[in-house]
Amino acid sequence: MKNPFHHLARAVFIHENKILLAQAKGDTNTFLPGGHVEFGESAKETLKREIQEEMGIDCAPDHFLGLIEHKWEKKGILHCEIN
Repeated sequence: MKNPFHHLARAVFIHENKILLAQAKGDTNTFLPGGHVEFGESAKETLKREIQEEMGIDCAPDHFLGLIEHKWEKKGILHCEIN
């Protein structure tokens, strides 16, 4: 794919005034837990699946907080994402 588009669902976990962040191995960027939305999947379904896969816990997403768009270039390829 020449210009990848990423549609992601992210969760905000708050415990004792701290927010959980994730970091990919070997990467310096941090991000909220979650992942790519599969075709036909809702954001809530994505979060339930991704949190179960990545953290081994069941979650019940509560409500929508907002949307963030981001774009970056990597190795000459433009990437766009909606979180």
